[in-house]
This record gives sequence, structure tokens and C-alpha cells, in this order.
Amino acid sequence: METAIKQRPTTLKVLLVLSLISLSFQLFVQVTNAFNGPMTAEELREEKLEMMSGLTEETAALMEGTVSEMMQLVDIGNDNFYLISTVSLLSIVIGLAAIWLMFQMRKIGFHLYIIYSLIPIADTLYFFGGMQITTALIVLYFVVGGVFTLLYGLQLKHMR
Repeated sequence: METAIKQRPTTLKVLLVLSLISLSFQLFVQVTNAFNGPMTAEELREEKLEMMSGLTEETAALMEGTVSEMMQLVDIGNDNFYLISTVSLLSIVIGLAAIWLMFQMRKIGFHLYIIYSLIPIADTLYFFGGMQITTALIVLYFVVGGVFTLLYGLQLKHMR
């Protein structure tokens, strides 16, 4: 165990710390959301009104499709609150396990990290797949997950 710690490259340490920070933030948000639960009908209505309050008539007319999708996004997220929260928490647990295993210099952690990176993409596609708004989110998940997967992949030569 002592030799593995001495052989852990700095790049891998930095990646693991960045991943841990991200996962810690995600865990905090998910646990907070889980304690708050889904929005009530009144809270849902207020959320939609707040989204609309910043729009002028002209802006609302120009962004009619986008605004409609945003409203659908809120409804779908609220209707599937517990399932989405469970999948998100499971994803975070997989991510934490992945970085722990990579911290221990085990290649299986990299493979778990790939799964962790794909879950948000699959989750978003499953629940919000037909929406144009979520395309940017899926691209973001793909790019960030891909970059980190590539960077972790470059560290595989140091893992057993």
C-alpha cells in the first residue's frame, strides 16, 4: 500500500481532487433536494410564474417554444422527482466508488468512472430526450465526462 501511494502521479491526484469536489457538491445538492421533496402544485405554479416574470411580451413571443419546453422540463422533473433523485444519488455513489478505486490505483475505478459519466446522459435522454433545451445539457455532460475520462485514461498506465 505504501508503494502505491508513492507512485501516485500528481496529475491523477489533481483529477481525483477535482472529481471529489464535484461529487461532494452534487451530493450536497441531491441530499438537500431529497429532504425538500417535490414541489407542491402551488410551488410549481410560483416557479413557472417566476420563470415568466423576467420575460417581456416580445421576448416571450420570440422564445415561445423555449419557454414551453422550460415549463415541460419543470413538470417532468417534478413528476419524476423521486426516480430522478434516486438515479442521481446512485450515480454519485458510483462516482465516489470510482474515484476511491482510482485513488487506490485500481483500473476498475476507471471503468466505473465511465459508467458514472454515462448515467447523466442516459438519465437526461430518458426523461427529457425529445426536448431541444436538453441538447445543450447532454453535450455538456458528454464533453466534461469525455475530457475527464480521457484524462483518467491517460493515467491507466500507473494503475494495476
